[in-house]
Amino acid sequence: MKAYKDMSREELLALKASLEEEFKTEEAKGLSLNMARGKPGASQQIGRAHV
Repeated sequence: MKAYKDMSREELLALKASLEEEFKTEEAKGLSLNMARGKPGASQQIGRAHV
């Protein structure tokens, strides 16, 4: 793929339309992203003596 700066306006608009369609397809899946990392282990608890 060419660098964006080397693409014509028409190429950029076509790429934008393609990416928007791809986004709609992924969005329609209704997935949710959970970035929670879980609970820390006992050695990572704040206030505990270092082992």
